[in-house]
Amino acid sequence: MLGVIHDVVTLGKHAKMTRPRGGVAGITPSFTGVVMYFGQGGPRSEHPSEFTVTFNDGSSISLFEVFKAAVDYWDNYFKVPREQPWQEIVALPL
Repeated sequence: MLGVIHDVVTLGKHAKMTRPRGGVAGITPSFTGVVMYFGQGGPRSEHPSEFTVTFNDGSSISLFEVFKAAVDYWDNYFKVPREQPWQEIVALPL
């Protein structure tokens, strides 16, 4: 799944893939709504989206599931539970 993350961020930054590592063919956004804000700081709009990652073999997966798999991988690798990761952080003296 880390190769997929590589391909996703490369496509996001460069809009083309020269050295693929995860077999990603493309990423498709699906807009899920519009949020308009008319308050302090001027008007703003946001467009919440869900992204689908499509692979070279035609299969697809939600980008959320890709990131969830990557976080689960690193959680398992470092054996730090996601519920309370701050318990493992040690303050270093300055």
